[in-house]
Amino acid sequence: MTDRPVVIVTGGAGHIGRGLCHLFAADGWAVVVADLDADKAVQVAAEIAVDAPEVLGVGVDVTDEASAGDMAQAVVDKFGRIDALINNAGLYGNPAWTGPMLEVAEAQWHAVMSVNVWGPVACVRAVAPFMKQAGWGRIVNVSSHGAFKPAGVYTTSKLAVHQVTWNLARELGPHGITVNCVAPGLMDVPTARQDKGSEEAFQAAEADYIIKRLGQPSDLYAAMKYFVSREAEWCTGQWLMVNGGAVVQL
Repeated sequence: MTDRPVVIVTGGAGHIGRGLCHLFAADGWAVVVADLDADKAVQVAAEIAVDAPEVLGVGVDVTDEASAGDMAQAVVDKFGRIDALINNAGLYGNPAWTGPMLEVAEAQWHAVMSVNVWGPVACVRAVAPFMKQAGWGRIVNVSSHGAFKPAGVYTTSKLAVHQVTWNLARELGPHGITVNCVAPGLMDVPTARQDKGSEEAFQAAEADYIIKRLGQPSDLYAAMKYFVSREAEWCTGQWLMVNGGAVVQL
């Protein structure tokens, strides 16, 4: 059991998730590193435990509701509470996922939609009973500014996350639980380089940004820090683009 607020970060062993986990821990949260790769989740948790001992690494398949439920129960068994969920797990980096809709394989379509759309729903369904019991909770979904660009099944899935956010906010708001969304631009991580196809194309992408650099986990954390705060009680069903000005929604 802990007196600290507890946050679950799915995809917590990936490049962005790992950064988020470290930042939450540095701010005094008890952190759950949740990832499909359980060994890597435990490894990241061990890194964090050097300076912040209240941490748990756990394996989870976000597309499997039973697995998500087991994750949530493991968190409550260890810490006694779940205060925030960051739905960061997602598929990205395969050119087929941003390629023509008429060419994407059916299996690829279902894989992306399963992880990127059903995954957040399954994880929210897993943590919601514990948050409802507490009468308080914060959920942040990670979308992409690509949701407002035409680029295959990936961007289709990310736009769907915005509707998922609004629907869940309406359902959970009466229980003191807010649901919001952060939509990042291009992040400076290896999977983004893979998606662009070459280092030259990756670097050229910076030209689209008003602020001439690519994103870092700290940029996303700055937005998430507000959404998971008590001060954000009257902010729900919203999405915030954190993208250096590359895409603006009017």
